[in-house]
Amino acid sequence: MTTEINLVSPPFSSGAAWLVNALLSLGVKCTNVGFLGKHWLADKNRHVVANDAWDHLSWHLPTLHTQREFSFREDIEVFWEHRLDIAAYGDRKTILFVRDPRDAIYSLYKRHYENTMGYGEYLDRPDMWPDHFPGMFGMPPPETWAMFIAFWTAAIPSKKRLIVRFEDVKANGDCELRTVLDFLTLDRSESEISDAVSASRFEAARAAMKRRERETKNEFLVARRGATEEWKHSHSQTDLERFRGICASVMGDLGYEIQSDFTGTGKFEPAFSEEADLIIDLAVSKFAPDWSRIRLFLRQATCGAGQMHSLDLGSVVAKWMQLVFEGRNCQHIDQARIFFKLYELLSGVRDTQAMTKVLKFYPP
Repeated sequence: MTTEINLVSPPFSSGAAWLVNALLSLGVKCTNVGFLGKHWLADKNRHVVANDAWDHLSWHLPTLHTQREFSFREDIEVFWEHRLDIAAYGDRKTILFVRDPRDAIYSLYKRHYENTMGYGEYLDRPDMWPDHFPGMFGMPPPETWAMFIAFWTAAIPSKKRLIVRFEDVKANGDCELRTVLDFLTLDRSESEISDAVSASRFEAARAAMKRRERETKNEFLVARRGATEEWKHSHSQTDLERFRGICASVMGDLGYEIQSDFTGTGKFEPAFSEEADLIIDLAVSKFAPDWSRIRLFLRQATCGAGQMHSLDLGSVVAKWMQLVFEGRNCQHIDQARIFFKLYELLSGVRDTQAMTKVLKFYPP
């Protein structure tokens, strides 16, 4: 029976392709969820990357430029993408690959948006991610990053979860790759690990990108700098202010440097919704029995003057949960724990304008 693993990262430039490339180099099967069922052409022990998958993934994975046919050494498969819904696919170990959001978000901005808007405008822009989440969160990039991390840390128990930081990979790739292999209960020699790290270094990724640019006559800046702490030189104080609140809180949990006054929660006071109670009933009724304690919590929420309207916020989170889990067998997932974690973060968003936009995306 195949052992299935999740490898997930926020939908910004986090560097997870480094780990995918290293694992492929070590003979570990890695499948991109976007090409599920269409990634590999298999014949007994021989696996060949399908043409459509190669055309896209060869921008990211330098190993595909030297090897297109693989013989995988163990019956294990790693599924990777910037997604939430693969949490519902089974009771899997999960690797969460993260990068300082100030660098990850800035890098994606430089890749796709620099010629169309200013960085401050991008940091304020709420966005939906229909290919990844799906159709969530309707929040600006810093809050989106925080919500993604919060979802996965709540969804997967710590004993089945490994967090790998881009910065630690840059500092000691061999050590981090060994940690990943131990988590997957796979054994490789030190020389194999060293060779895999060398094959996945930034210079190799950039060379692969340049080759694809020459072949396609297109530009796709997937390997820009590969730097750590670029934010210290690229961000103004105004830019850094946008990483306050829930983003700073999650950053602190992951060991990233933050200013001491950046983690306060603040309060948001949305307009009262007469229909929020009904929305909660409709959303909650579609889930497992453990949602009964969510319903009780929301029923008991106080909605007096000057206080946050719990039902409005609860209806947003319930709709997010519905988008991810509806119609799937999720008995292995503690959905209530995910709900309360996302609710806790959402209720701590400082920016009233951003929260108003969120509620417009998900009207009661």
